[in-house]
Amino acid sequence: MSRSLWLLIVLGTSGTVANAQRCVRAQQINDTSQVLGLLKRIFARDSAEADNARRQVRSLDSTAIPTLVAVLCAPAKTAPTYVQISAGGQLAGLGRSGLHALVQAIADSDSTLASNALSAVAMLEYSDRGIDPTSELLRLLSDPRPRVRENGVQSIRLDGSDRQAAIAAMTKALSDANSRVREAAAERLSDLVGDNRPLIPDLIHALRDSVAAVRHAAAGALGRTQSWDTLAVSALSAALLEDRDLDVRQAAARALGELGAAATPGVGALVTSLGNWDESLRAEIVASLGHIGADSIGEARTPILAALATALVDRDSSVRELAARALREIGVPAAAHDITALRNRDPQVRVMAIQALGEQPLSPQAIDALVTLLRDPDEDVRAEAVGALGGFGPTVEPRMRTLVASRDGSLRRSAGKVLDYLKQVDRLPIADRCFDLALAPWSPNLGLQEDTIFSTPPMTVRFTRIKNSWFASDDELSFRVAPANGARISVHGPGFWTPVAGKDSVSIVWSTGFSGLTMKLAVAADALRGEAETFWDFPRPHQTSQVTGLRVPCK
Repeated sequence: MSRSLWLLIVLGTSGTVANAQRCVRAQQINDTSQVLGLLKRIFARDSAEADNARRQVRSLDSTAIPTLVAVLCAPAKTAPTYVQISAGGQLAGLGRSGLHALVQAIADSDSTLASNALSAVAMLEYSDRGIDPTSELLRLLSDPRPRVRENGVQSIRLDGSDRQAAIAAMTKALSDANSRVREAAAERLSDLVGDNRPLIPDLIHALRDSVAAVRHAAAGALGRTQSWDTLAVSALSAALLEDRDLDVRQAAARALGELGAAATPGVGALVTSLGNWDESLRAEIVASLGHIGADSIGEARTPILAALATALVDRDSSVRELAARALREIGVPAAAHDITALRNRDPQVRVMAIQALGEQPLSPQAIDALVTLLRDPDEDVRAEAVGALGGFGPTVEPRMRTLVASRDGSLRRSAGKVLDYLKQVDRLPIADRCFDLALAPWSPNLGLQEDTIFSTPPMTVRFTRIKNSWFASDDELSFRVAPANGARISVHGPGFWTPVAGKDSVSIVWSTGFSGLTMKLAVAADALRGEAETFWDFPRPHQTSQVTGLRVPCK
């Protein structure tokens, strides 16, 4: 058996003869299969075995560079993602020559090697051993091959020591002759959050690109600039009204919403486009109107509220639900619309309207409207009304005691549930009627794709204590509330908390090392301030992590 054939059997088919020859040269220096096994043992369940493997890996020197590159030649079935990431980290840790080899692998003509090297670079912890490949990666942007320039754009981090040089290179890449490079540059610039006003002219130019994918990415990047720039709002409004590509129009609508109150001049374009035939575009517009309205004050909300009230009777149920949710996000000024929404034909819209009323100051009109829904034909609506009334506390108790004597069986049962709810909450000690934050154990199913981590299911936050006034919503970004001391609230009621735009915040940050992923969560809402941290090992995709941090005084 020839040496090249043997190596292809060990590593799996890599795709090209050139790549096989590269791996054969590595075999002449070291046994690639042994290094593969060594890198895998770093993640062994047996701690002694893992520690021994780490010591051996740390002893590798520059002579192992070709061998580590050979590991990156291997397909995923032979060298799992976490092994390739570790190989890339070891290469980068071997000094300038190792870092150079890793970056050159990104430019290799073999797609497997280039893709694996790209993933490894994306997962590097720059602070570890002084690693920062930015200057090496920037050279890839001058390569004559479009694929290499695209890989270079995707691999450059914008938070390294050469941050300004990296941003300048991304901005220049917006004018690259290749559309995939331009698209990648716009997507990378969208990773920058903050007032990045200097980028706006170049992004506006990209928003007029001849290729729809580039315009789509540019719109997303403009939405992340967080700048009160009328030119950006005008450009996004024009794209929403005039672009021939539906995806670009959706991206423009979404970007306007992300700008918040700064996008107030674009409300007219959003309202005009609300009559579009496509329900997905209308849904984006409604969500953006909600974000802008929640971030605005005074008369600026008037056209937004009118448009959302119209959207409550949209022919598409998802648009109606989003309109109800948007009105809830805006808050107190939308109360009249919320009460109107309680009569909507869509049960989900009625549920959203109930949740909105449950967050607002108590009013006789709200109580009357909610009492009516205690006999709603939909079970979920009735249950939500029970929870909302219970959330108002003892004030509603006299009214409920009157209703339990009603001849209407449905009304009588629902009123009884409200009273049961109030009794159970009242039994909790005063000290337990505040929020405490804990990060619940979770089992992430992570897929690594270039520099993005997708987590399914999302992070879960458990509030281990409750208080009488609830934050209520079933929004996508919601966290289950669980009472402390083993107390059980058996009555269905608002059990979720969602950040209110401009008032509350949730921040999730991840960082990676050679052995795993660390995720940190920070929450701020009214008197609630908290942080939690959890760790997940790469080779155990179904492992339940342990909480390593718990913080938050009840106030």
